[in-house]
Amino acid sequence: METWFSIIVPAYNEQAVLADTLHSIQASADYLLSEASLASEIIVVDDQSTDSTHKIARDFGCTVIKAQHRGIGAARNFGAQAASGHFLTFVDADTRVPLHLLTSILDATKEGLVAGPVTPVYTPIYWWHHPYFAAWRWYASRNNMAQGVCQFSDAELFHHVGGYDESLKHAEDTDLHRRLAAHQQSLRQGASVGPVPGVTVQPSMRRYEQSSFWWTILKLNPIVTKRNLNSQRFWSEWYVQPPR
Repeated sequence: METWFSIIVPAYNEQAVLADTLHSIQASADYLLSEASLASEIIVVDDQSTDSTHKIARDFGCTVIKAQHRGIGAARNFGAQAASGHFLTFVDADTRVPLHLLTSILDATKEGLVAGPVTPVYTPIYWWHHPYFAAWRWYASRNNMAQGVCQFSDAELFHHVGGYDESLKHAEDTDLHRRLAAHQQSLRQGASVGPVPGVTVQPSMRRYEQSSFWWTILKLNPIVTKRNLNSQRFWSEWYVQPPR
């Protein structure tokens, strides 16, 4: 059967959360198959993990490929090169997706959507999380930003723009989103790029739960972020010592 969706999951030492994520993705793929008779594949990009990430992905029956730990953008691109689906859907290893994720994306593509993010819904546990995320939502909505916790693209368009910029160690998702939007008409007339309507995903809060108020405010703000987009060392919490 022809593969319609390739779901690509970059993973670096994600044994604590990967099984829940893959379970939710597999359920969505099964639902798409039952509702629309369309097949999917799940590709886990093991980014040089030293824990049980590889085994967990294998046990789920995923295609597992080894990357070189050059960053999440590079890992996503590596997965895209191995993908055979018409649409690429990138899901972070600590993000649970709903049953209707893939069918919602499919419905949106029938209306002309060729790429875009799926809106994340965080579940704050500390009082200061609420104003912080509200401020980011306000800022993102006015600066054409997208979050890569779940992001999809027509495969042809993705490869046309060159995929993720591997030199970026942060905000690579927004950069891709803007380039996809700039080239959407190269795919076909009437194509659009934007958020997938009617569906949300649930990312983990672990990075925020394990960080202080001042770490979050001083490090994860637009001014500091923009100055350090290419620094893997600055984003060590993502690349060297990810939260557990």
